[in-house]
Amino acid sequence: MASQDKSAQESIHLCSYPEYQQEDFDETLINEVDTVIAIVSLARSARNKANIKIRQPLGELVIYGEESAKKAATENSAEILEELNIKLLRFVESEDEIVRYEVKPNLKVLGQKYGSEMGRITQLLNRIPAAELLEKVKSGAVVELNDGELKAELYPEEFIINELPAEGFAVS
Repeated sequence: MASQDKSAQESIHLCSYPEYQQEDFDETLINEVDTVIAIVSLARSARNKANIKIRQPLGELVIYGEESAKKAATENSAEILEELNIKLLRFVESEDEIVRYEVKPNLKVLGQKYGSEMGRITQLLNRIPAAELLEKVKSGAVVELNDGELKAELYPEEFIINELPAEGFAVS
């Protein structure tokens, strides 16, 4: 208080902001908190997709992610589970255990671009293994189709990727 400390400002509003101290910056902690926030946000999104309110407890939260995400989730599991009203946290090594992806051409967009050739384009797309097509679309690569008569370049934004959760799961 200014009345007791003669060197103090009359008001806190007249004080300078504290100076930034590099030693106070903890990038590991910031990344950990960001990861926990992302996990909670994605879990809430999955609950919303499944139309399950937070007040209903769930048996488990299953996470697939990088080692840093697993470490952050493990170290903060009590907070995550309490926030989401879930009893158990479990990790999986493969994304395939909880979700599979389906890649489809966006017929509305491609129909305008290729018109009557869409039947042939669909046949050519069906010849590409699903995993290979998914990888190309996710990586942003152009999918080139060529059957000798028809040449087409399909861009990632011309596809629709659907997440199909495993039985009993909702995913985000």
